[in-house]
Amino acid sequence: MVEEKTNKQLKKHKILIIEDEALVARELKSRLTNMGCEVVGIAYGIEGIELARQTKPDLLLSDIHLKDGQDGIEMAQVIQAERDIPVVFLTAYSDEDTVTRAKEITLHVLAEGVETTEQVEILRASGCDFIQGYYYARPLPASQMIAYLNKENLV
Repeated sequence: MVEEKTNKQLKKHKILIIEDEALVARELKSRLTNMGCEVVGIAYGIEGIELARQTKPDLLLSDIHLKDGQDGIEMAQVIQAERDIPVVFLTAYSDEDTVTRAKEITLHVLAEGVETTEQVEILRASGCDFIQGYYYARPLPASQMIAYLNKENLV
């Protein structure tokens, strides 16, 4: 008989979040923790570099355009130069330059907040790997989402 591993038996992946919107950062942390990941820290800007040195994450989850003109791509480059870890960029920006810069240092780019056909076309032409946003589906109220998950036997 094959023994199933529980979340407690699996190695927890250590994730560092760099996100300047506190509400978004807390939501990401909550979801990742519920999935069995260990969020080793949340940074809101340049302090993410030092936090990565201290916590040695397995994965960096970073916004690209941070407050005060700070650049998540540049921070990720510094962190990757010191520690070769994968980076997942989350961004609401869909311009070609942003996608191209992100692709230079990471394997995949996820664009969020996409609302128009024009944005989808620009992102696809730029080589963006994953696209999400209102263009594809509007958010559901919690009650509708729970009903859907129950109907599909996903919970």
